Amino acid sequence: MGRTLILGYVALILCFTSCRSTFIVSDDPLEKIETGYGPEDLAFDSIGNILYIACDPRRTGDQGSIWGLDLTTNESKQIPFLSKLNFEFHPLGLDVFYEDGETYLLVTNIGEKREIDRFVVKDEGLALDHRFVNIIGKPNDVAALSKDEFYYTDARVFGSIIHYDGRAHKILKGLGLANGIFIEGDDLYFTTTIFGNLYRTTLAQPKKHKISNIKGADNITRYDKNQLLITSHHFTWRFMKHSIRANYSSPSLVYKVDKDTGMKEVYYFDNGSEISAVSTALKVGKRIFMGQIYGNVIGQFHK
Repeated sequence: MGRTLILGYVALILCFTSCRSTFIVSDDPLEKIETGYGPEDLAFDSIGNILYIACDPRRTGDQGSIWGLDLTTNESKQIPFLSKLNFEFHPLGLDVFYEDGETYLLVTNIGEKREIDRFVVKDEGLALDHRFVNIIGKPNDVAALSKDEFYYTDARVFGSIIHYDGRAHKILKGLGLANGIFIEGDDLYFTTTIFGNLYRTTLAQPKKHKISNIKGADNITRYDKNQLLITSHHFTWRFMKHSIRANYSSPSLVYKVDKDTGMKEVYYFDNGSEISAVSTALKVGKRIFMGQIYGNVIGQFHK
């Protein structure tokens, strides 16, 4: 191990263990934007210029909601449902897609009945379009190919990657809490939280290929054509304490990972004093947005 690499590794450890440490690839401070509690996942609607936010108050068990951040005005607000949801709604994963001139929002719902819900985006709010209830497993994150075809992660201990095309099919099994999912072309990327790995497979021939080891890996988004942003709950014990008590902070960690080599670098780190347990990092233009699992703000900074 070269001297430069050793010094870099020591610096990273010091960054992690410092009592008030924040590392951010930006000259701007972190801006906090108020949302509902538990803004775990984010999805960007490039047509409407809206950032959709899946909010679920996990500590209270109250009904979840979808919030929207208008990137033109920087105003955040809860998006109304155009009809009352007469079922438990606890949103977790999101994906935005477009078909036949409509904008759709696909949402994994981990209420009493595990399902995936499809909404049509209207000027007045969200119109429930379809409930996919004939699914298997515990849906976590989702990536849509069309209105009726998508892939999702099964977040059970021995979870799976599942392809839905009218029926749910396990394409990969025994993954150890499959978590984030991202599709680009024929490539499907996913993380496993228990095993702490980033994998790639193809849609045509599902076979997992390990790219990188990332302890406590969570959601995946695109940074650029060569790199991904992946969040990590690296400090397990602090995360567990944070899940029980709001006054216990949990560090936030975002990696930038090369899709081909698996090389990773710390893109954002905070000891939890600014924002705790970051679950998603999403790049939109020159802005980075970060969701978290329990609090009621998302973070924003300019790269």
